Amino acid sequence: MLTRIVVLIIFDFIGVGVAMYTWHIENMLTTFPGYQPACDISGFASCSKVFKTPYAHILSHWGIVPPGHALDWSLPQLALVYFAVILLYPAVRRISPAAKQMYFGVGCLAICFNLYLAAILKFVVQEFCILCVSNYVVNGVMFACLYKDLPKAKVSKAD
Repeated sequence: MLTRIVVLIIFDFIGVGVAMYTWHIENMLTTFPGYQPACDISGFASCSKVFKTPYAHILSHWGIVPPGHALDWSLPQLALVYFAVILLYPAVRRISPAAKQMYFGVGCLAICFNLYLAAILKFVVQEFCILCVSNYVVNGVMFACLYKDLPKAKVSKAD
């Protein structure tokens, strides 16, 4: 039981690192127009192309906030909030009996969102992004840890 929580926390910190590096690249692309990030691999992958699409600011892309609004956060900024929430899981699961199910629900939403972004990456942007796929793997492992931590249903014996 402790192992899955340790794995969850380790992958949470990996996710924070990926999100912070992604955010750094986005800032460099904005500040220095000719910037070529290390995740751009000629003929194979281009994270810079992906980070310049409207999908990189999903809240404004969906029309929830106007472009340039204070809440028009980029995907790595939103990811950092998600990873901060997940980082609280070990403590919250001890306090609230519903925490495990609630966090599993959040994990389900994260996986659905990752599937949506992966489909956009593949079929709309038609690009491969190493950092994006790294984030999908991190979220997949964290989701598996949350799933494994769910209480097991008790099977009652029929009389």
